[in-house]
Amino acid sequence: GAPGCCAGFRKIEPLLRQARLLKYAMLETVELSFARIQPVVSMAIALLQGNTEFFLCDNPGCHSCSHARRLAAEQAVIRNSR
Repeated sequence: GAPGCCAGFRKIEPLLRQARLLKYAMLETVELSFARIQPVVSMAIALLQGNTEFFLCDNPGCHSCSHARRLAAEQAVIRNSR
């Protein structure tokens, strides 16, 4: 299928910056940011364990993220009914 919305992935950037995991460089007039992957993945996993919707965007009109929220809610109902 087609990829979903990526707008919510930006939510991790301030946390990565605060944890000093991002490095910056300039390439002519463009600022680049980069990080080691393992600490980023570890932080993302921890964030998702605390809130499965963390990386979904905040746009109520976003079909991808709205669909993901519905699926997450259905999964929660199934888990809680066991």
